[in-house]
Amino acid sequence: AQNISSYTYVGAVAAFAPAGPVSVEVTQGRVTRVTVIGTGAEISTDGWYTIDQLFDQILAATTPLTVTFDPIKGYPRTIERCCMADDSGSIYIASTLFPST
Repeated sequence: AQNISSYTYVGAVAAFAPAGPVSVEVTQGRVTRVTVIGTGAEISTDGWYTIDQLFDQILAATTPLTVTFDPIKGYPRTIERCCMADDSGSIYIASTLFPST
């Protein structure tokens, strides 16, 4: 994450049970808060990742992934796992990353 340990990004998951969009807050390298953008409700941080964790998932993948990266900041914007066409895959989406001030 460009040596940034505290930041916020917009996250979503496209899958059989979709989630998001949410605001994912990362503080000192840990996901500390996830807020539903439409309602402002705070939800569990489970299943939401730091940018470094997304890179780790890409490197550790044992099945093919389709990954797109932010052209300016270089973080993974989408990570598609397997087969969205038959509902057995998922797409993790990260966008609008801003360092915390």
